[in-house]
Amino acid sequence: MWLQLGLKQQENEQEQAAVAALRKAITLDPESLGAHLALAVSYTNEGYQMDAYDELHEWVSRHDRYKSLVPDVAPENMSSSEARKAYVQDLFIKAARMSPGQDWDPDVQIALGVLFNISTEYEKAVDCFKAALSKRPDDYILWNRLGATQAHVGNNKEATAAYFRALELHPSFIRARYNMSLASTNMGQHREAAENCLIALSLQQREMQTIDSKGKAAQMDGPQMMPASGMSATIWNALQLSMYMVGEPKLAEACERQDLDAFRQKFDF
Repeated sequence: MWLQLGLKQQENEQEQAAVAALRKAITLDPESLGAHLALAVSYTNEGYQMDAYDELHEWVSRHDRYKSLVPDVAPENMSSSEARKAYVQDLFIKAARMSPGQDWDPDVQIALGVLFNISTEYEKAVDCFKAALSKRPDDYILWNRLGATQAHVGNNKEATAAYFRALELHPSFIRARYNMSLASTNMGQHREAAENCLIALSLQQREMQTIDSKGKAAQMDGPQMMPASGMSATIWNALQLSMYMVGEPKLAEACERQDLDAFRQKFDF
């Protein structure tokens, strides 16, 4: 349950709640490879580089196919981010080389893509995500990761195409919808950016009941484990910026109140 809740919160642009749920999933099942990889992604998004490296290292260490690559004694001088990154990246490159030809593992490519994102080697990350998509063409989360990485190097049109594909596969994917709004802003399309923010916020609003009902079963574990049920302040801030850019100061003020209904006369969502 906790792994699925964590993945759902990632989709819903609720990263801190995702981290809490994924940590709980790992506490209950330390061998959950999916939880370790997902938590590495969340840590990357939050800027916790060393934690992301640790989770990727856990993934390799616990994978039946690749754990033999991990030395019994870790190299010295692992305290710096650069050294830790080089060590973990080397493990994944070795893992990729274990499967030549058509038998390669898309999860290894995804992990390498995450590593290259951390080190801002975005072109390499794009190549990794594209490779993984060649084996998982219907993975909407991967399409979103590809788009987000393309956006980092200013390829907003390509990023938008990737987000669009993610939304074709999963129309209620809030993170992809929000990322689409960012790409629109970068291209000066502020009304389109606002529309995507409004759709994302309305989807979050609809998710509240579902997310809360799942979280209630875990109240005994403490309030810190409860998933976030509100709308994302990050998306509201992006919407407010769009309102100023399109000359709607009153609607910009409505963002302070998080009043979705105030937008319904001028926007369809």
